[in-house]
Amino acid sequence: MKKLVTSITILFLLFLSSLILGEESKNKVFKEITVHDFMEDYLEVAEKKYKKDKKQNKEQFEKLIKAIPSMATQDSKEKWQEIVDKYVESGDLLKSCKACHKKFKKPYKKIYRKRLVPVDASLLE
Repeated sequence: MKKLVTSITILFLLFLSSLILGEESKNKVFKEITVHDFMEDYLEVAEKKYKKDKKQNKEQFEKLIKAIPSMATQDSKEKWQEIVDKYVESGDLLKSCKACHKKFKKPYKKIYRKRLVPVDASLLE
């Protein structure tokens, strides 16, 4: 009888822990990635699609561009945001990439190339 109670208790605890761990994995909405990898694996792909069909692919490309300032370092976040806002408002999304690269790529790459940043997982779908 004692073995049965012990077995049931263990099974119950395993069941509870699987529920808790399952909930934890559902709540994870961020993936850590370098800015370089994000741009190469996601933004560049969206840019190519946007160039082929601006009407159909504008929303996804714009969403990814708007996410970029959140990946900046604290001291340059505001400047990145200004660049993105300027070109999103003007509708010339491709110029936002060029403007940001011209101003920030070399110094950022030199210091922060391997820096991981949290990216909303919904952007990576």
